[in-house]
Amino acid sequence: MACLQSFKSKWTIPPSELKARRDLRGTRIFTIDPSTAKDLDDALHCTALPDGNFEVGVHIADVSFFIKPHSALDIEARQRSTSVYLVQRVIPMLPPLLCENLCSLNPGVERLCVSVIWTLSPDGTILSTWFGRGVMKSCVKLDYDVAQGMLDGVIKDAATFPPDLPPPVLNTRVEDVVQDVKNLWSIARNLRS
Repeated sequence: MACLQSFKSKWTIPPSELKARRDLRGTRIFTIDPSTAKDLDDALHCTALPDGNFEVGVHIADVSFFIKPHSALDIEARQRSTSVYLVQRVIPMLPPLLCENLCSLNPGVERLCVSVIWTLSPDGTILSTWFGRGVMKSCVKLDYDVAQGMLDGVIKDAATFPPDLPPPVLNTRVEDVVQDVKNLWSIARNLRS
């Protein structure tokens, strides 16, 4: 944990990282996790393109920025290899400062990520692929029930978005996120058929 001491105060992304990474902060990126999740370590986006294709991105929190190779924390994380989810508690692979804060892709917060972004046809054919490091800002935290409600047509807009959940941030409309989720589902169905 000594390697994390410098990150305990309010951390911001260094300007050198902003220059070296792809800027995804203007992309409508969201997480879909269990309702009780604190460690939002992966996120998605699906942007409809003018030519009828889609840009689909998968974004993973970049823990490698905070954990140096062969450090005590790296060795411990390798030994654990994963978080363990029990009925009433979670034993995280990484310390809470990382998995629930610095590397959690919480809405409205700039975070470092490692991403893969594809251009896909509506049937899921890969037209192009980009891999790299980015900086992102999620617009909303969805849980599985909310995502399913969007697919089922129960959640359509701000009026039908669950009042117990924080609404989307960054001037994001619920309707747009609903369409993104539906587009991802359509692509996934086409890939399975």
